[in-house]
Amino acid sequence: MSGSHLRRDYTLLRTSDCGPDSLPDLQTKLKNHGHYLLAEDFKEFRLFVPITVSAECKKALHTFCSSLPIPGAVRMYHEVDNSSDLSQLDGIATEEALQKYSAILPSRDFSYNRLRRSIWEMSTEGKNLLILMADSVEQWNEKPSYFKRLFNKGAGLAFSGSPEYRQGWFYRNKLKQHHQYGLVKIWITPQLMDLDNPAHQQFLQYRERTFGLFQPHANDL
Repeated sequence: MSGSHLRRDYTLLRTSDCGPDSLPDLQTKLKNHGHYLLAEDFKEFRLFVPITVSAECKKALHTFCSSLPIPGAVRMYHEVDNSSDLSQLDGIATEEALQKYSAILPSRDFSYNRLRRSIWEMSTEGKNLLILMADSVEQWNEKPSYFKRLFNKGAGLAFSGSPEYRQGWFYRNKLKQHHQYGLVKIWITPQLMDLDNPAHQQFLQYRERTFGLFQPHANDL
């Protein structure tokens, strides 16, 4: 079970999950996700949510976090693309922010060159950047050395380890090296989970096989 490896689950919610018209569907997804968290024996959990989340959905998420018998909390992130100004990563309330990081979710076509200078500038100001779903960015997957460059510039990397992305599926040995070198800051669950969904079951089975290759450290930010 993933909880025995990771202890704390970090799950990503996207804008499509958190719009004002998505609340009924979100309530169902959260109920199913609660079953996943308990079945996988997690001791704690966090929900990564876009800063643009509607007030109604945010209320539902906080209610869900307080309803389970394990500690949970909401953590905000910024969605970014190649036109984003990374110097403007603010506006997250202290109680909904990571303590040491500003979290971003890059677009699939996000450029390494677009990011590298911003990371350096942020690090000189004492700020740390956590890149969610780092393995989903197409350019970085085509050239895995970019992951190490980002790490050396001070970025924390959150990997999904999902078979949907080549970094997780075809480069399992590389992923092991990334973890040994400290490049993987946390493992992230790419969506709210439903144990009755075959695709979600495939993801969980793959993740367990990956963790069988090495012992991942516990998720903790």
